[in-house]
Amino acid sequence: MALLGFGLVLAVAIAEALLRLVMPAPSSEYGKLTRAFAEVLLEDDAALHHRPKPNVSAEVGGISYRFDGETLRGSGARTNVLAVGDSVTMGWGVAEEAAWPARLRPVAMNAGVLGYGVREVVSRARALLERLGGVKTLLVGYYPNDPESVEDNTRGAQEPSSWALLRLVKRLGQTSADERYRQLHAVGSPGWARARAGFEALGQLRSTSGIRVVVVLLPALEAFDDEGGYLLSNEHRRLATLAAELGLEVVDLSAVAASLEGGPRRYWVAPDDPHPNASMHSAYAAEVSAYLERQP
Repeated sequence: MALLGFGLVLAVAIAEALLRLVMPAPSSEYGKLTRAFAEVLLEDDAALHHRPKPNVSAEVGGISYRFDGETLRGSGARTNVLAVGDSVTMGWGVAEEAAWPARLRPVAMNAGVLGYGVREVVSRARALLERLGGVKTLLVGYYPNDPESVEDNTRGAQEPSSWALLRLVKRLGQTSADERYRQLHAVGSPGWARARAGFEALGQLRSTSGIRVVVVLLPALEAFDDEGGYLLSNEHRRLATLAAELGLEVVDLSAVAASLEGGPRRYWVAPDDPHPNASMHSAYAAEVSAYLERQP
């Protein structure tokens, strides 16, 4: 056992030396940017972990972010459509006018928040509906990691000191993302219980308020195979079935992502960040707008 342990340490040390010779220093650019975003644009919240600061703006990673007095992203224009969700709905990595809620017909107020899970999204929707008034349609962006806790979603990437270990962790993370999302939605799992509880709360909100609630299933762009097949199709189907049982409408955008030329990976906001870029947001908005027009 001692010899085996020594051999493993030696192998990592050799790999470390080789990587330092032939590869540039690794970094987690996404982690750095999210930490910078949080420091300037977010504040602590006792119930929701964090929330956007009111009336604040800043540039992070070359993108301008601003939140109005109601902590909505954008200029503060009011419509009767409200979109809630996580970083994808907020429009991480794209200009505020490029995010899918801003491209809808009619335009939606954008209440997406970086790092939120399904519990926080529902709580934020309920609070904003009470404050804003006049909302007739609630669009709920749902991403496959939303059953995770908000702490998991906002924890910055911790980089191992070893380059070899860092690259191994990144490689394993890339190949297992779809499996992690499947585990989150496995029937009987804590993740599925949180997703169900969130959808049930949305169903109750629809019943008590009388507003229209549409769940927008946002695909994980890192969960497509080389042929463009979506590896979480079964999970999306079960989510859609659950939503329909609770009286919620559903728009599934996974087929939109799969149909775009070049495959979903081409539409990542950065090579190491699978958030959708402006072109993908535009495709999402077109599909959601078409659905709303078909089902007025």
